[in-house]
Amino acid sequence: NTQNLCIKAHEATAPKSILNLRDAYKEAPRLADVISVGSEVKGYAEGDVVIYKEYLTNPIKLDEVEYLILDQQDVLGKVVS
Repeated sequence: NTQNLCIKAHEATAPKSILNLRDAYKEAPRLADVISVGSEVKGYAEGDVVIYKEYLTNPIKLDEVEYLILDQQDVLGKVVS
């Protein structure tokens, strides 16, 4: 799908104190590095760090490294510094 992102998850979860997410997201979100983006993805680029819900992922394993495929609408936000 051209609206997907390929990400590599971090081990740590995002601290809730720095997030301003809707109340619907009660579980701690996860952080991931964006590895690749589909041609129709807007607002995200390779190298960005994104916040996502772990249950939304579709893992794939290549060369012993696990990657996750997310639809752009399933990304909760982007970490900016």
